[in-house]
Amino acid sequence: MDIFHPIDDLLFGLFPEAKGDRTLLMDQMRKFYTQGNIEPKVSVENDLVRVTIDTQQIDKRQAAFAKALARCEAGQFEQAREQLEDLVAKEPNNSEYHRLLGQVCSELGDQEAAIDHLIDALRWEPKNTHALTMMGNLQAKHRKDVDTAMRYYEAALAANPKDHLAANNIAAQFLNLEKWELAETWFDKAMTIEPDYPNTHHGLAVVSERKGDLDSALFEATEAMRLNPKRDQLYQQSHGLARHVANELVDRKLGAAVVQKLCEEQHKASGKPVRSVADEKIPTAARLEVAETYNRPEHVVRYKPGYPCVEHLEVHELYHLRYITEARGAGLNELFTAGPSNKKAFMKARAKDRDRMLKQGIGEEAVDRFLAGLFDGMNLQVFNAPIDLLIEYDMHREFPEMRPYQFLSLERLIDEGIQATTDKRIVDLGPGEILSKSKVYSLTLAMLYHELYGVDRLPEFKAAGLEKQQATKFYDEFKEYREDHEPAEEYELVRHWAEDLKLTPYFALVKEEEHRAKSAAPLEDQLERIQADPLDQHSKDPERDRAMATFQATAAEQGLNSAVVMFMVDALQHFETMPLPKIKEIAMLGTQGIAPDKQGYKLHHVPGKTFSGSHLLAYYYVSWKRAIPEMVEQLHLPYEKEYGMAVQLSSGPK
Repeated sequence: MDIFHPIDDLLFGLFPEAKGDRTLLMDQMRKFYTQGNIEPKVSVENDLVRVTIDTQQIDKRQAAFAKALARCEAGQFEQAREQLEDLVAKEPNNSEYHRLLGQVCSELGDQEAAIDHLIDALRWEPKNTHALTMMGNLQAKHRKDVDTAMRYYEAALAANPKDHLAANNIAAQFLNLEKWELAETWFDKAMTIEPDYPNTHHGLAVVSERKGDLDSALFEATEAMRLNPKRDQLYQQSHGLARHVANELVDRKLGAAVVQKLCEEQHKASGKPVRSVADEKIPTAARLEVAETYNRPEHVVRYKPGYPCVEHLEVHELYHLRYITEARGAGLNELFTAGPSNKKAFMKARAKDRDRMLKQGIGEEAVDRFLAGLFDGMNLQVFNAPIDLLIEYDMHREFPEMRPYQFLSLERLIDEGIQATTDKRIVDLGPGEILSKSKVYSLTLAMLYHELYGVDRLPEFKAAGLEKQQATKFYDEFKEYREDHEPAEEYELVRHWAEDLKLTPYFALVKEEEHRAKSAAPLEDQLERIQADPLDQHSKDPERDRAMATFQATAAEQGLNSAVVMFMVDALQHFETMPLPKIKEIAMLGTQGIAPDKQGYKLHHVPGKTFSGSHLLAYYYVSWKRAIPEMVEQLHLPYEKEYGMAVQLSSGPK
């Protein structure tokens, strides 16, 4: 490459050291355009300075150095050493070639050769801070000469006061000497220069643990993981330290006081006593029993004593109670329900999976039991996954003393989520569509764990791209809600996520006040309401409208008449204790002349009750099914599906 400059005042302005002297100008330009040991040719032609640079040779060496760097990053140190030795031989005045060669020699275990090359690097560039820092490391670790090491570190900081690596290494030397205060001082200085360097946070975690400040140790260890995307040896050390410190903190039993505090808080807020009760018999580690649901004067949190970090789960359940109490206070609480119609819709959607499992030789009872368990487990996740994120986030902010419990307990829960969605036996057996949706829900908890504690479990889920995208979308929505979470807003998240995953046919969210009022009403009042408005068309509650629309769509698909189902439930309850001959008497009265759309029918066998035509036909159908089932087809009433649903809704098969 040739560069031409006119010899004029402008050129002398660019090289003022020449002071108007052409000979000095040539020297200055030769120095400026020299790269490494490759000097340009500088000559004068007709009042022009011609600079000829061997760019091919320069590019070749730069490419060789880049290749050596790449091999170092790939751990191919022997090949990198050969390339760097060749570069050093051709360009011995290049400080960076020597510095990288010194690092490679150190990686290969040749520490004395590493020191020699670093000395050469510093001879050519005394302010090469990377070489100074590495020399300090080798003097301290290899030669055990801390005084000399400190001189190199101080020289690095003098050359570049913002060199956080030098400050961090000085701190590490004091750490090795067990001079905790000095180590902390230098780690703090390194943190001021570069607050996002994971090694510094890990060092502070070690210092804090040695000084007995376990809360700070846990925080710094988790920060070290959060800032370290490599999952390298340092990451593993930080994780091990965090787990050790968390266990030490859990042993202090501070979680019990938080449980008691929340019990007292919710007693005042809800107006009912709240007890935490040890119970070995419950199927889960902890569960909440809301007073109204169990028809008792107090709320109860049951837990399995001895379960690891069970205090975290107790507090978690008490947060559920807090959310319920707050939603009730605003008149907005909702109940999650999943009845027979929802289950039937789920089973119908899984018909192909059922056939597949049967063809694999799995027994029918086992298949149905597996799918029923899948239905229950999926609905637990649908309801709990969004709310759990809000609970864990609030717990982390409000109760720092719960963080060690939370750190260990969430790790266990994420282990279970990974197992449930990646275990080969489950993947081979279970419906892929449902497992995928379950994985999306589980990923959101892993995202929260990563944000709070820096532990990255996401790769272990082996999630597909679309699953990660969906989970990220959900998590972003959760972050929008969490800072100004209003009462009952958690139910919006439940609904939104289920809608996106097309899971709404399998559950319903209903207003608690209306549901409990309806449940408390006598059955006869409920039947009168059904007769007056069989499809509940006059409801003004948007959520009930939505739930009813879902039910009607399902019922239409299945050919069900919801009013007839409820009438049959009434009949089944009425016939439950009636002798079979008496039921047969009703059956033999016949159905002739009964108009479904008329009112005012009476049965002397059922005194005090007035029937609509539809209600009476339902009674007759049930009486035939109970007394003369072999002849029920002669009624020519298309109520078989309604009867099956009524049996499920009643207290038991009739």
